[in-house]
Amino acid sequence: MELILTSKVLILFVLYCLLAYVCFGLSKLFIKSTSLSLLISTLINVAFLFYGQIQDALFNITALRLLSNSLVLLIICTTCVLGVFFLVRKRQTRLIIINRFLLLLFSVLILYEAGRIGYKIVSGKSISGIVKHTKSHALDNIRTIDNKLPDIYHIIFDSYTNYPVMKDYWGYDNDIYSYLNSKGFYTMDSATSNYKSTPFSISSILNLEYLKGVDQFLISTSSNFFLGQRIYKDNALYKFLKKNNYQFSIFTQLEKKDMMLGLGFLGVQDQTYWLRTQTLERLYLNPWSLNKLKGNSNTQPASVIKSMENFTQYNDEAIDHILNDCNKTPQTNSPIFSFTHIMLPHDPYVHDENGNIIKSVGPGGVNMQGYLSQLKYSNKLIRQIIDCLLRDTSRNKIIILQGDHGYRHFSNAPLAKQYGALNAFYFYNKDYSGLYKNMSNVNTYRVVINKFFNGNLPLLEDKIVLMKKE
Repeated sequence: MELILTSKVLILFVLYCLLAYVCFGLSKLFIKSTSLSLLISTLINVAFLFYGQIQDALFNITALRLLSNSLVLLIICTTCVLGVFFLVRKRQTRLIIINRFLLLLFSVLILYEAGRIGYKIVSGKSISGIVKHTKSHALDNIRTIDNKLPDIYHIIFDSYTNYPVMKDYWGYDNDIYSYLNSKGFYTMDSATSNYKSTPFSISSILNLEYLKGVDQFLISTSSNFFLGQRIYKDNALYKFLKKNNYQFSIFTQLEKKDMMLGLGFLGVQDQTYWLRTQTLERLYLNPWSLNKLKGNSNTQPASVIKSMENFTQYNDEAIDHILNDCNKTPQTNSPIFSFTHIMLPHDPYVHDENGNIIKSVGPGGVNMQGYLSQLKYSNKLIRQIIDCLLRDTSRNKIIILQGDHGYRHFSNAPLAKQYGALNAFYFYNKDYSGLYKNMSNVNTYRVVINKFFNGNLPLLEDKIVLMKKE
């Protein structure tokens, strides 16, 4: 519950309580009867607070999907409140019973939620408890004796899928693999990620194991994204490398909450925004709905345009980060660990294959041609980055190129295809024993630790962990 019970959420709770009180006051001003005012204001508040959940529930039932239309549902809610008002305004005795029942129901619900919070804390199922439970001990007993450890450059291209998926579903023969092979890389053509949610996928890579106890949180919500970010911040690899005197240079949205929220509407939203979208506020929080009301349904909402600009700025900074690390002359003999997370070819699709900014007709999602264009642009960036990293041969280097997951918006492909991911390794000694073509991301650093840090870690079974409800 730590991810939910923030100061902003508590302020929102107070504001909603004040709104309920004002609603009751206004109802009493016009209706006069305290009991009827209490009932009507309660119904209005229920409709307000649960509008989003009711809409989502109706949308998920095919036979009732028509009722989930925002205007239709608003009319239904209004009709229900007015119907109850006209039906029971003269039956004061029954109203007293109904109001007592509602008061008892709310009291039970509050006590139930308080009990759930207490149980989670006591049983270790709070966010801190979950993060502690996922703590990896894979590297606890590794003792490195080699003083000349290699520099490590790890570059994540978000949502970059593997060779067979591109061939089968785009008909695209991805030549980045032949380029990497020509540069001395070992490429895993059929590699997969283990998770298709970015924070959980990257956390699993850096913890060298599958994440224990997180399966129930594999749903795409802001709170779960922040949970994955908390697990990332406590990863085993960073602690191990720090003990071995590595100098760190990291650029990823997972490093800072402000960085994640800075991507705007198309990125991760904070908890208060998510909670507000569960209420009637979703009608104006949805920028496309506002555009329709203004008669601008064919134009891109300002908040979406701004978010696309934020994604572009983030990627520019990420690319600058890895190129600066590449061109930087080390000031120390200590080994370097450089980690760069580039949000490409991930949507929104705002680049053509040459990297030029294009006017996108939509924010992303199901746009296979847009994805292909950004993948081709990503390939140009990969060539630029690898040529730079291999220019200096005076230091021993390991280079890891990966996708954290694949393309997630297929309409006609098995779920497993969404886990296909780019995976390529460069070892300075060109000894690629232990690697294999369909290796999954979770074994990335198990191989590296075994080969360069005197480890003896067993490789884990390669498997995918499905998102909840899949």
